Amino acid sequence: MGLVRLMPKKGAVVTPVAADERHDLLAVRTMFEVESVASLTADGGGLDALAEPLRVRLDEQRAALDAGDLLAFAAADYAFHATVILAGGNAVVRELLATLAPRLARLTHQACLDRPWSLPNCSGARDARRAGR
Repeated sequence: MGLVRLMPKKGAVVTPVAADERHDLLAVRTMFEVESVASLTADGGGLDALAEPLRVRLDEQRAALDAGDLLAFAAADYAFHATVILAGGNAVVRELLATLAPRLARLTHQACLDRPWSLPNCSGARDARRAGR
């Protein structure tokens, strides 16, 4: 279930995100995002204020793809979704998101490794998959 498993005489091993956990993590992230956007639309101009930070996050994702850097792409993808979620201003969700952050970032990274063809601009995706990173 965790991202890192301690193995006797081997140390810490990073484990892949299982399919059922991927589904659950995406469901939770979606639930947080939908609630945040609903809160922002009820607020009036909240969505307008979110547009520029999201553009910045998309630029970060594009730059990571252009560089073939899957880890940077995963971090930028997490930051994009976190920007949406945190804009809702829910303190409990902010706390929960902080605990889920490593798993959500790992989720994106694992998806990149599993489906490098889904990131056509990321030439490093194929190489990272072959290298097992």
